[in-house]
Formats: sequence, C-alpha cells, structure tokens
Amino acid sequence: MAQWVENNLLQWVESASAEWADITTSGILVDIDGIGAYVNYASGYKTVWANSTTLFIGSANDGIKRLDKEDISCDVDDPTDLRGSIINYLNYPDITSDNIRYLHGNDNLLLCITDAGIDIHKMGAQAYRSTSSESNAYKGFMTSTGRFYYTVTSGVNYSAIHICNKCICDWSIPDTTYVNDGTLLASGVVIRDIFVTEGTSYNGVSNTIFAATSSGVYVIDEGNNDYDLYINTGTLISGAYNILEGLFNDYVAIWSTSDASLSDGRLYVSSTASFNVVDLATSTLANYYTRTFAGGAGQLLTSDDIVDTSVV
Repeated sequence: MAQWVENNLLQWVESASAEWADITTSGILVDIDGIGAYVNYASGYKTVWANSTTLFIGSANDGIKRLDKEDISCDVDDPTDLRGSIINYLNYPDITSDNIRYLHGNDNLLLCITDAGIDIHKMGAQAYRSTSSESNAYKGFMTSTGRFYYTVTSGVNYSAIHICNKCICDWSIPDTTYVNDGTLLASGVVIRDIFVTEGTSYNGVSNTIFAATSSGVYVIDEGNNDYDLYINTGTLISGAYNILEGLFNDYVAIWSTSDASLSDGRLYVSSTASFNVVDLATSTLANYYTRTFAGGAGQLLTSDDIVDTSVV
C-alpha cells in the first residue's frame, strides 16, 4: 500500500511498520520506522512499485532492479547504503527497452511500460513474458485478476485508455478503449494518470476508472459508461463539478480508496500545485492542500512539483 507525497515518494505499510522509497534523479531513499537507508545511482531511477515481498525499481537506462524487503536493514546513527542489496532483475532483450517509464503489478504479474513497448512478466512458478510493441504507452494499472489498463498518447491529438482482459493471448488490439474523441473523454484532453477500483461498478462486477487529465478528472463506471467530471473552481463546463482547488485544471496523479465509485468512497487527485480530496458520495471537496492552504492536516505543500499520488 502507498501514501501520497511530493517528488514521487512511494510509501507502503505492513502491519505496524511504515516503509517508504523516495525516488530522486540521483538515487532512491528507503525508510523503515523512521530509520534511514539510501542508494546512490548516477543514471537515475524513474519509478518504483512493490508487492508483498519485493521492491521493483525502474531506471532511466538500465532496466529493472529489485530489492527484497527482507534485505532492507537500517542503522539509526548511520543510514545504510543499500547498493549491495540492489540486484539486476530485467534488462533488454528480456524487456522491450532499458528505459523504464512506469511499473505496476500484483503479487504474480509485473507490468512494465518502457519507451519501446509494454511487458508483462509472470513471476514465480510457471513464469512467462507477454509483450507489445506499443511505444506510446506511459502509465498502467494491473488488477488482481490480471485485467490491465494502460494510457496511450500519440502526437498532439490522440490520448486514450486501453484495456485488456488478459495477457496470455494476442492483446495488440485492446478489448476496450476510451479515446479523447468527444464520445466520453473530451476532444483533445491528454490522460496523465489512471487508477482502478475493482467490482465497484453499479452492477457489482465491473470496475471504476479514475483518470487524471489535462482538462479535469474523470470517474468512469465501466459497467454502463456513466461518468462524472471534476474540474477546478475557475473552470466552467456544463454538467461538471467545479469544486477542485488550485490554479490549474491539468491533473498529473490520481488515487482512490478501494471502494470508490461514482457514488461512494474518496478520490485523491493532484495537479502540480495542489492536492485535493473528494467525497464521491456527495461530490464535494473534503479537503485540499496547496502552498498557501494547509488543509485538515495543517501541512502546506513545500513546492509546486507534485508528480505522483497514492494513499494508505
């Protein structure tokens, strides 16, 4: 599980202990219960994702690394350098490229988006690799069932969410696509990030998609394609909820509670300069944070450069 922070900080929680990994352009910081550790890496890390046992680290030009959580040991007085515990996991040609854009997954499947394609690796027993040469993918989401989602942005006009039911067949043509053609997503919007909750549709079976875009936030019920659009208070679009705070209507990162749907749960969404919490049951703003407003937790944002959002 993970907690939202600035500068691509991923935090996960197991039992009573809190662990986090902070990506910077020069390395990765790891913390367990307030005790520090670090890894310096000149080429830079770009994305992290963790399952119950392992932290996977995507690099700028050297593929995927792995760090077993059981190998993370920290010293109170002298933070531990973890370079000796980081090992190579996957490199080209076992992935489509060594330039990793995004990682996600579940306990069995690792979804890897590179600048040359998409790779899905089955981990553990009966391991396999399934791949696509889609080089315009940027963000992805793997569900617990193996149904997966990824964003595609090509040129100045095309941006879409592609959905594949499984990866053990030819998935070069997605099973479902949401495109910025004005049918549901507005023409010209660019999809920045996605999040998915499982079985939260009105029918109790299908999923709900949350999409942060260049022109607001979409909440889409896959069961019937109903949707809501949330935008900032300075923007007026007919039928949209203009309740989000912050100067910009361009949103870069999104997360929600596991029960979130069109009519329940909470939505967490960030522009580069604001963090908003939406009560989906009432379609109202529950809380927000900017550099000038400290929100319910009494915490100001320290800079206008949020790049990722997730919550425990």
